[in-house]
Amino acid sequence: MLDMKEDMKRFHEDGLFFYEHYDELLEKYPEHWIAVFYKEVVGTDTDYGRLLDDLKSRGFPLNRMSIDRVTAKKVKWFLPVR
Repeated sequence: MLDMKEDMKRFHEDGLFFYEHYDELLEKYPEHWIAVFYKEVVGTDTDYGRLLDDLKSRGFPLNRMSIDRVTAKKVKWFLPVR
């Protein structure tokens, strides 16, 4: 079993990789969902469900990957207030 601290560190580094390379990823994969694992792009698709199906079929641990969308559109996030 992987050390949880190491797993969280890798997940954080994958997220940083995504944001540090956002412009490159947007140019190469416009309006795509991008899966990053160990600082490597391991899957892309315009359809989130299709990307998940592909990653699962190749044995990737979906709950331990950084998956995000690159878009040129401005995105507004609304978080619920309790």
